Amino acid sequence: LKRCVGGAMVQSRWWEISDCGEPNGDVVLKCVQSDAHALKLAPMHYRGNKEIVLAAVRQNWEALQWVSAQLKDDPEIVMTAVQQNGTALQWAGDTARADLDVCRAAVKKSWWAYEYTADTVRGSHELALLALRENWQAFRLLEAGLRAEKSLLLVALRQHWMPLADADPVLLSDPEVVRAGLKHSHQAFGFASSSLRSDRALVIEALAKNPRAINLAGSELQEEFRSQGFLSAEPPTQ
Repeated sequence: LKRCVGGAMVQSRWWEISDCGEPNGDVVLKCVQSDAHALKLAPMHYRGNKEIVLAAVRQNWEALQWVSAQLKDDPEIVMTAVQQNGTALQWAGDTARADLDVCRAAVKKSWWAYEYTADTVRGSHELALLALRENWQAFRLLEAGLRAEKSLLLVALRQHWMPLADADPVLLSDPEVVRAGLKHSHQAFGFASSSLRSDRALVIEALAKNPRAINLAGSELQEEFRSQGFLSAEPPTQ
């Protein structure tokens, strides 16, 4: 970029923006178009200029953190940022984080954005499903009511068994849920309810996955199977 100093045109770098007095809007605009980090050095009134801010956010989604409070709730600006990286939602204003369309776009781009959604939309089944389809780890971010929904838990369990650790206790008494976890690891059996850990058929399924599951079975079945000579070798037959 070029600026006039003493009648001569000289090169201007964006990091000099705070050292050259009051820059005009055209200079700031060109700077942020080149590198959005220039926005954090710009005077505050330029951070509230939608044209300049939008140019900065288009150049780099991280610029959202340096814009004025008012523009952090501007749907166009926030949407431009989250469509590049969903975690930009963390810098959005309260109104934007409560906008279901904005949150949907953010979560589609990055499941971790679910953590930054407002409470008013975080209870959305649709939003939770979007996050879980991206990554099972989103299950622990769900509200208690959603963690009690079997359908959402099963979506997470298709990827990993660990969501059982955050599931509603009622679901841990459901054989279908426990079996979904057992497809990945015998360790899932450790989260089953006491009644299921004493269910002969389910214990045998867990042992078939890994003989060490004997240590997770109910005490009576442990004693019975071990008295029959089962010591983590071959699972007993029904």
